[in-house]
Amino acid sequence: MWVQILCGLVLYKLFKRIFYDDDDLDVETSDSNAIFSVANRLEKLYGGKAYVGLRIPDPDTGSRQNIDIVLVTKG
Repeated sequence: MWVQILCGLVLYKLFKRIFYDDDDLDVETSDSNAIFSVANRLEKLYGGKAYVGLRIPDPDTGSRQNIDIVLVTKG
């Protein structure tokens, strides 16, 4: 039984190494690193440019509002 479990783990690691995409997300524990990782991933998936942490004026309140991520593409 232990031999089967060990062989299964070895095969799992082998298949994971061969078929797994090498594009790691590099997500850290902080929120800012995570949001930049998401923006980078969106740029890779959909093309275009991702902007993080935009502040735009809000005419209703007279203050600025935050936008987390904006993805700009040709489409």
